[in-house]
Amino acid sequence: MLNAPVASRRRAPRSDAPHQEVGVLIAHTPSAIDVVQELATEGWRQAMAHRLTMHLGDQLWAEVDQTWHPARCKRLAKAARNLRKLNPSLSSLDTVLGRQNVRRAVNRTAVGAALVDRVATADTQAEAVVLAMRVTGIALCEFRGWLTHCQCLKDLADETVPAHLRAKILEVSDGYLTRAG
Repeated sequence: MLNAPVASRRRAPRSDAPHQEVGVLIAHTPSAIDVVQELATEGWRQAMAHRLTMHLGDQLWAEVDQTWHPARCKRLAKAARNLRKLNPSLSSLDTVLGRQNVRRAVNRTAVGAALVDRVATADTQAEAVVLAMRVTGIALCEFRGWLTHCQCLKDLADETVPAHLRAKILEVSDGYLTRAG
């Protein structure tokens, strides 16, 4: 191995030619916030504000619209989690006991209580109410610029495959929240 080639330690001369910048787009999966920001067109905002006015009533809507902040969203998200934890056989909205259990699960938030009282019908599934509460929280946080602190969005994103998040929000805002009221 005496005559084996030795790697040169000399560096190749640097080129003095002008460098050309290359734009590179790095694809990333959109975050839940990206999805909502893309979804929240002016038309969507107006439609959601109209639907929430119908479902919450003028007085509650005016109060919530002016005073919404992350602490209220956390309370609404907790109420939705409480509702989700209920035994399905004891939380059917078509029985007095079931409606009382649902109402008790959400009674710490005026928005949750209003959605149960004014929107939920006997054939409404508790899961639909949970989703309506979350989408309501997401819309209110979006209106006020609090998406980065939106617990309702965090909870929905944690339970939903990112590719289906947009469809889930549209399903609730265009379906459940339009037919009831």
